[in-house]
Amino acid sequence: MLLLLTMKKHNTSVSYPVDGTVFFRSVEDDSYWFQHRANVLLDLFQQYPPSEPMYDIGGGNGYFAFTAQRAGVESVLVEPDIQGGKYARERGVRSIIQSRFEDADIQQSSMGSVCLLDVLEHIDNDEEFLTCLHRGLKPNGKLYITVPAMRWLWSYEDLRAGHKRRYTLLSLQDVLERAGFSIDYATYFFSMLPLPIMSLRTIPSVFGWKPKAKQEDYLSKNIMLKKMLQNERRKICAGSRISFGSSCLIVATAIR
Repeated sequence: MLLLLTMKKHNTSVSYPVDGTVFFRSVEDDSYWFQHRANVLLDLFQQYPPSEPMYDIGGGNGYFAFTAQRAGVESVLVEPDIQGGKYARERGVRSIIQSRFEDADIQQSSMGSVCLLDVLEHIDNDEEFLTCLHRGLKPNGKLYITVPAMRWLWSYEDLRAGHKRRYTLLSLQDVLERAGFSIDYATYFFSMLPLPIMSLRTIPSVFGWKPKAKQEDYLSKNIMLKKMLQNERRKICAGSRISFGSSCLIVATAIR
């Protein structure tokens, strides 16, 4: 039975597995996936600087908020899950708002920048949520967003994770623009993962098998994988766009 933590306000709902917080806390610090995503974002901060403080909305256990904080970026974690907030405090995140973003009483046009990292796919009405974020951002405030990519990679793991959808760059750009954002930079990343995801998750799901994410999926000492990640990071750091990958990454600006 699929158990999801579901939170609602107005027309917005968020679904997330009840064991997700504990599971990711057990892998984040040693995970090539979390490390690569964080490194790429910090590289992009050099090209598209965030106005501080940077709000990490739905940032879970505070992995990225703490990573950005250590890199000298003043960060605020906004996280509704009590256990996630506890882990973030233990990790050393200095500023935590224990709340859903919609309930946090953040003033309009008050946030300089926002990270929304693998959050939007959990939200039922993505355009409404992005419009709400847009109102909270200052004019020309930056949004850094990542989401899972490629509908054809859909599997039972997406259902278990509480995903509503997977995106393409075009579909993500479209909903961002409808919510009032202009696109500064857009790319796919994790270009080496679609084939393993298809082989180990998507195809088994077609036949009714329900493979579940394991710690080993996020932990790897494979030298070839590390080289591929380094090469991808160099391309993004140089401003190149990658045309294929299991995740989308966009930097956008809130326009008025």
